[in-house]
Amino acid sequence: MNKYTIIARSIRLVSGKLKLTAEQAKTRLPKLKALEKGIYEIVHAVEFKCGEIIGYDGDLPKSLSDLMMDNNSVAARKGKGKPKPVTKEPDPPSGAQDLTPSDPDTQQNDPESQQTKTDE
Repeated sequence: MNKYTIIARSIRLVSGKLKLTAEQAKTRLPKLKALEKGIYEIVHAVEFKCGEIIGYDGDLPKSLSDLMMDNNSVAARKGKGKPKPVTKEPDPPSGAQDLTPSDPDTQQNDPESQQTKTDE
């Protein structure tokens, strides 16, 4: 079971298994089926607020992947840096150039830099 922190204002889960604290389960019991101590199956949609930590076992919808932070991957990194969302953007290819406006090659295509060169 993966452990997640909710990083959006709120989320809604409609299926899967949850690991919840007694306090979290208390208000949601009518929408859950208790399987064992602290483990519940979602019977009807349940919502969680920002900052709540839950265990979730099931297919995580892509629409929720940016709204929940995977605490298991954070623990694997041993707390280095800021936690990342569940999805990961691809790394830039090795040897890629940074083409910011301070790059001379980019300035050649910039009309303002060309104007400055012709005024000189």
